[in-house]
Amino acid sequence: MPDPHDPIDWIEHLKGPDPPAAAPAWDAPMPSRPRWGMVGLAGTGLAIAAATLLWVAVPSQDGTRLRGAAGGVDIDLRVVTLSDDGAQRLREGEVYVEGQQLAFRVAATPAGPVSLWVEGPAGRQDLGTHERGPTPEDVVTPEGLLTFTLDRPGAWAIHASSSGLGSCPPDACASRTVDVGRASP
Repeated sequence: MPDPHDPIDWIEHLKGPDPPAAAPAWDAPMPSRPRWGMVGLAGTGLAIAAATLLWVAVPSQDGTRLRGAAGGVDIDLRVVTLSDDGAQRLREGEVYVEGQQLAFRVAATPAGPVSLWVEGPAGRQDLGTHERGPTPEDVVTPEGLLTFTLDRPGAWAIHASSSGLGSCPPDACASRTVDVGRASP
């Protein structure tokens, strides 16, 4: 028993026996054991991949995209203003003038019918239901490019939905807004 008043004696007592000079020879190979570190790393990689697939995009300046809802439809709605200078992307927060014409580019994933309508100071105006695929394309009718004229001041909302005219559920509809001011005399 070590001397309780001598710390060196206590340290020497705690050391234990000396290790053997050489490691013993192995008679048989060690059984293989699962590499839990690799399993954990693979699980983390799968979790990151699943989270990436379920990512929900944020509405952007170029269009509104909704993703990730089970059974939902990804609608891509793009709106441009037409003028003598050509087409310009609709910019949120900008005030447009009466008489401005709009044109639409729409896509749906999976492909299917998409209804388009505008709500504004004059009420709701249906722009029809159009077959859309996963690539954004201009909306055309037998008469040509589908356009809409902003004919009075106020707030306008443009909707594209795979759920039919007037129905805009969050997992199957995209919307854009336009503010229209009075034209200068």
